[in-house]
Amino acid sequence: MAGVIHVCGNRAMFDFDGSSAIVKINEDGRVTVVTGEGDIGQGARTVYAMIAAEELGTRYEDVT
Repeated sequence: MAGVIHVCGNRAMFDFDGSSAIVKINEDGRVTVVTGEGDIGQGARTVYAMIAAEELGTRYEDVT
């Protein structure tokens, strides 16, 4: 069985064919990543948290 989400995000503007995410750095230093990608067992939640932690120089445990 396979599942895929493609062309999530804002396709209506500028012929955008991609995805996007919002990264919020909270007052306590923790990070919240919001994306339209569904995590149905493929590890998207973990990977996005790892990417955000690495790029922001924070701990993986501090990313939701």
